[in-house]
Amino acid sequence: MTKVPVYDESGKYVTTVAYNEDLDIWDGDRFCFGAGLHLGITKLPDGRYALIYGEEYPDGEKKAEVVSDRMAMTAIIYSGHEDMLDEPRYARLGILFENEGVGDPCSDALYEKLRQLRCDIDKRRSAGGSPAVGQMQGTV
Repeated sequence: MTKVPVYDESGKYVTTVAYNEDLDIWDGDRFCFGAGLHLGITKLPDGRYALIYGEEYPDGEKKAEVVSDRMAMTAIIYSGHEDMLDEPRYARLGILFENEGVGDPCSDALYEKLRQLRCDIDKRRSAGGSPAVGQMQGTV
C-alpha cells in the first residue's frame, strides 16, 4: 500500500496516510482533467480532512493536503460520490451539505486548484519535464 505525506496550509508536514482514489474523477471531462489524474480523500486522526492528489505515471508524485470541511465536502459532491456523506467518517460533511449546499463550481476553490494542477502538469510536459504533481498553491 502506497503511503503519501500530508501537508497543512502552510506547507508543514502533518502525517502520512494511505493513498486512495476514492474520489477518482478521471472520466476525460470532469474538472478538465486528462487521463491519469486522480483524487482521494481521508479523515485524519485529529478530525480534519485531507485531499489526496496523484497520477498514474510511474514517476508521478502522490501527496495530500489538509483542507477545510467545505472543500472536502465539495470534492465529494463534485466527484459524484455523494453517497460517501452517509458514511460515519464523513457525517459532519453531510450535515454541512444539508445546511449550506455546495455553491457554484466555477468559482469554488477546489475547482480552481484542480484546474491549476492540470495547467502545471501540462506546462511540465510541454517543457519535457516529469508529469509529476507539483506543490499545490493556496488552500481553503
